[in-house]
Amino acid sequence: MRLLVNEVDAGEAAAIGLERRHGSELLMIEDMAGRRLARRLGLSITGTVGAVLAAADAGLVSEPLDVLEELRAKGGLWLSDAFLNQLRSLLRSAH
Repeated sequence: MRLLVNEVDAGEAAAIGLERRHGSELLMIEDMAGRRLARRLGLSITGTVGAVLAAADAGLVSEPLDVLEELRAKGGLWLSDAFLNQLRSLLRSAH
């Protein structure tokens, strides 16, 4: 884990280290540096957006964009307007 801390902060290093040790199927990580490192290590990753979209696919969330907007407004999740508009367009075209 010490080597990981040279590239990412302690929280991301711990998450990546645990995933490598226990071999889970998916690592949920938001930090860009952490995501880059995880990809370089060959780990499968997702973030909050991926988790919300997976929940929608599973029928657990009816309006994923509403959930993401609420997380952005009240939960401190940073998503740009441009990203949300692009996602909105993609979701519309998928249905």
